Amino acid sequence: MLGNEGDREAQQRIERARPEGAIELDLSSLELTELPDALASLTQLQELDLSENQLTELPEAIRSLTQLRQLDLYNNPLTEVPEALASLTQLRWLDLSENQLTELPEAISSLTQLQQLYLYNNQLTELPEALASLSQLQRLDLSENQLTELPEALASLTQLQLLDLQNNQLTELPEALASLTQLQELDLSGNQLTELPGTLASLAQLQLLDLSQNQLRELPEVIASLTELQGLNLSKNQLRELPEALASLTELQGLNLSNNPLNPDLAAAYEQGTGAVLQYLRAKAQAQITLNEAKLILIGEGEVGKSCLLGALREDEWLESRPTTHGIEIKRVILTHADSGTQISLNGWDFGGQPVYRSTHQLFFSAPAVYLVVWKPREGPQQGFVKEWITLIKHRAPDAKVLVVATHGGPGQRQPDIDRQEIQDRFGSDTVLDFFHIDSKPDLQNSCTGLAQLKQKIASVAASLPEMGRSVPAKWQRVREILLTNDKAYLPYDDVLAICAQQGIDKEQAELFLRISHRLGYLIHYDYNSILRDIVILKPDWLAKAISFVLDDETTRRRNGLVDFEHLGELWSNPPFPGEDGYPKELHPIFLKLMERFDLSYRVVLDPAKPSNTSLIAQLVRDTRPELPNWGEQPEAGDRQQVQICRIVDDRGQLAVAEGLFYQLIVRLHKYSLGRCNYEKSIHWQRGLMLDNDYNGRALLEYVDTDVKITVRAAYPERFLSYLTEEIKWLVENFWEGLRCNVMVPCIAPCGMNAPGNGLFEVEKLIESKKKNRHEYPCPISGCGEWQNIDRGASQFCSQYKYSKT
Repeated sequence: MLGNEGDREAQQRIERARPEGAIELDLSSLELTELPDALASLTQLQELDLSENQLTELPEAIRSLTQLRQLDLYNNPLTEVPEALASLTQLRWLDLSENQLTELPEAISSLTQLQQLYLYNNQLTELPEALASLSQLQRLDLSENQLTELPEALASLTQLQLLDLQNNQLTELPEALASLTQLQELDLSGNQLTELPGTLASLAQLQLLDLSQNQLRELPEVIASLTELQGLNLSKNQLRELPEALASLTELQGLNLSNNPLNPDLAAAYEQGTGAVLQYLRAKAQAQITLNEAKLILIGEGEVGKSCLLGALREDEWLESRPTTHGIEIKRVILTHADSGTQISLNGWDFGGQPVYRSTHQLFFSAPAVYLVVWKPREGPQQGFVKEWITLIKHRAPDAKVLVVATHGGPGQRQPDIDRQEIQDRFGSDTVLDFFHIDSKPDLQNSCTGLAQLKQKIASVAASLPEMGRSVPAKWQRVREILLTNDKAYLPYDDVLAICAQQGIDKEQAELFLRISHRLGYLIHYDYNSILRDIVILKPDWLAKAISFVLDDETTRRRNGLVDFEHLGELWSNPPFPGEDGYPKELHPIFLKLMERFDLSYRVVLDPAKPSNTSLIAQLVRDTRPELPNWGEQPEAGDRQQVQICRIVDDRGQLAVAEGLFYQLIVRLHKYSLGRCNYEKSIHWQRGLMLDNDYNGRALLEYVDTDVKITVRAAYPERFLSYLTEEIKWLVENFWEGLRCNVMVPCIAPCGMNAPGNGLFEVEKLIESKKKNRHEYPCPISGCGEWQNIDRGASQFCSQYKYSKT
């Protein structure tokens, strides 16, 4: 509405209000730059809405409105509060938000009846002492300003129930806060607080407290005094621990701890919800113990000396010939930190180096851990795939700490030749910390060349891990030690509960203990599955070894991954490798169920008329693409084709491979397999698969270099395409923490190079351009000057966005 039209409309509304004796007047959103003088005649007004205009000042006539109780000046370009406002002594509600105020006048002290004052999104840098006069104030919103401190006058606002100070520049809170004993909601998010004062204990009526996006490293014990607290937001701080006293807040229903560097046990409890966190803290409150432990993960190609190196670190007796590691071996390593003298316990995980194991190895990559990438100099770093192993680590654990270790050194042996600078430039010196050359075989003086230096570095790196020295419930740790030293690889669930009971842990807390221990990789237990619920696997390497027997089996490999349950039973009862013990028959269904749970296999249907006992091990499918049925150069009549690309990149934006992605997709998407009712019709190979979703279309997923190309043909292909794209994006970004998936779409005609389909556009950027009212986007292919029309290609460009929102 134009300004002059707004003026006329305002004048008309005032004229109508005068004879009616109106007590309310709405002049909002009229683009007013000034107020009519006639407003002064409405002395009976109690509510006046002037919000969302262009007022830069208020006239003296405003003094006449002495009966005004509510005044809304939201979203005007006011730069100062007029002195005339002092006459409005009956005001109860005042909104000055979304203006350009830099200060509040002393005149505000006259508004002694004010109960609600809104000043958010101005440019206030300080508050006047006159604020002390507003003793009836119940709600005060000062968010989105530039306040660096709060005045002592705050102490006078003893009736305050809500105080919003989010997104200011506060570094500390005043003692005056202690006087706000009626406060129910306090928002301090988005400031620069590093600690909280003890005066917080006085806020006994507080129900909601938001401390997110500050720089807090710890919470004071006085937080326990807030006995009415129902919601506590601590996200985006620097918290590692919480005080045990927090568990006494029995009214607490919502606790946000996201984006904090929590210790692993607390983080695992947080994933279970607020109740689990409080239960965990109650367990710690009884007694706690400090843990100095982490994982030591040894990876590298087969036969490079990982097992020998682990034995040397443990000071085991030298064995001239060690058997090949199948799956994983776990053995404890005890080191002492040279500076502090702290003894550090490391669980050494020795991973078999065969390529077929790599996808399953990723299941066990986690922090806190020190990674040793082991290679053999005589074969060179390329043959040792040093960079590939570091990449695999970074994709799963982007904050990992890596040491590169060359083995089989010593006199007469080839010295390590590796481009250290290139590796550190590529992965960062905060990831690849150092390089070592070790001879794991003792010399005549019973000393291993380079080993002492490696031990010192491992201890130093482990001691620097943020999780080192964390405190955990003492009872829980005693149970973990009992389970760790147990000779058995598994125990019945009830037996584990009995052990917990012996240590004073009741059933409810024991269940939480198992869930957290499972999450941290101490053991394996799935309480929600009827087959897996009754067993607790104490040694994860035991399960990995059972899986390795299947992956190494020649019969299963010849059948491209198909294996009958009877054959699995034979492999597990009588392992095909010397020195390996078999597994009890009653565990075989559990192993199969766990392989399904890990997306390693699924049951196939060979004969629709008979129940199936055959599974597909997805890692062992054929490596060549089969003939694609009903998939010609062009879609069939009545169908349309749409294509999207999932471009997988690392944290530097470089193209990356998600190791084992298609194995997981074959399992996760098998309900759409062409062979879901008859396996012989299945179409899949190591770099692709074909799916069918009835009338929603047929899809082809395949690797094109490192991209995943998704092609769907159907009368309406958008929905199936959107589902598959979201599934791949979710899997990549959740399983591989160091990777992300950018969704791309190919260009359409016309094409500046007469080759539509070659240019790729990132969907997110197209949508952002569309929101900014830009109708075209340039082709990214060098040499093509064509700008694609986003609207004309909307069905292709934006279908993924559209259907992901439905």
